[in-house]
Amino acid sequence: MTAPAQLDRPGTDVQVSDDRPWVAIVWNDPVNLMSYVTHVLIELFDYTREVAEAM
Repeated sequence: MTAPAQLDRPGTDVQVSDDRPWVAIVWNDPVNLMSYVTHVLIELFDYTREVAEAM
């Protein structure tokens, strides 16, 4: 197996905008416990525990 080739991208300008809204999809799956999903919603989106648990 060969490694993928590295691409040269001279002059690439990365612009990051922190004010873009997030779109999050919360799936009801058997892998992630709701306690973990609640933790992620609180940590990443600054939701209160009540709001995160209601989602």
